[in-house]
Amino acid sequence: MWAYTLALLRLIWTSHYLHRKGKMRGTFRALILILLDITILSSPTMSYPSLPGEAQIIFTSDRGGDYDIYLLNAHGLRNLTRHPAFDSDPAWSPDGSKIAFSSDRSGGLDIYVMDADGKNVRQLTEDPAQDRRPAWSPDGRRIAFTSYRDGNGEIYVVDVDGRNLRNLTNDPAADVEPSWSPDGSKIAFSSDRSGGLDIYVMDADGRNPRRLTKDPEVDGFPDWSPDGERIAFMSHRWRGPNIFLMDISGRIIRAITNSGWDWAPAWSPDGRWIVFSSSRERFNTEIYIVDSEGGNLQKLTNNASVDEDPDWYDPTVRYGISPEERCMILWVWLKNPVAFPLSLNRWASTK
Repeated sequence: MWAYTLALLRLIWTSHYLHRKGKMRGTFRALILILLDITILSSPTMSYPSLPGEAQIIFTSDRGGDYDIYLLNAHGLRNLTRHPAFDSDPAWSPDGSKIAFSSDRSGGLDIYVMDADGKNVRQLTEDPAQDRRPAWSPDGRRIAFTSYRDGNGEIYVVDVDGRNLRNLTNDPAADVEPSWSPDGSKIAFSSDRSGGLDIYVMDADGRNPRRLTKDPEVDGFPDWSPDGERIAFMSHRWRGPNIFLMDISGRIIRAITNSGWDWAPAWSPDGRWIVFSSSRERFNTEIYIVDSEGGNLQKLTNNASVDEDPDWYDPTVRYGISPEERCMILWVWLKNPVAFPLSLNRWASTK
């Protein structure tokens, strides 16, 4: 409506001007401008569902022709990398100031870190083999990732300055997809060391690996909840890949999706939502969110390209775990701004 109103006003003004000047030169130019007004302003624009809180959701997409890292928030959609290389696996730093991702811009797939606005890209690892799936430690000092530099998948960890690279798993099996516990003491990961792909947990130094799931079907993509009490993961145990929740002992709580085409879950910082990739429309992969009870499903992207591997940050809410007191701390940023800790409940010890 506004497009046609603006175009009409421009037509009236142009006609009046040309009439006063007695000139018809420029009439064609005026008509072109009018058509541009109508085309640009009346063309449909992409709209997105309202996001919970001040959600900042990053994901991989090839909608621009190359695989890049995109940011979706209340202001719309933005391409952060804009590089002809393959950029994928984005992960927010705990404070939201940085994004780790994998890229082959230097040849093989390596781990990179950039500012939240896409600037100051810095290469963290350098190896001919693939380094993928970065995951930040809760204190923001280290990044765990999957590496194939030993001929099989292993979980490595490196300082954010690229130093102190270390193999945590060192097992002939495939160990992939690390996820830190909120207190930084443990890492969940996927492994086929018992035959099929299951979810394991180990100490942050690689010791004491323990199998959590024991199902003949594939279990993968673990993501630890902000309160430290649950792990979201993808499982093929029922009608193809769906998102499940389990407690930290491995007891299955519930399936929260049932399309048979869902994977790569990531928690919202307040623990109320889970964002994930889905191909439930079959030949189209999109980003969805669902609440932790399995309700209020929302589709966030709607594009013929591939949208996948999301991660969630919200500057207004952060969780933390106090290792000393084993209690969950919710930090709430108010509008004034003021921050205060609120102890919500006891954290179940894994010992």
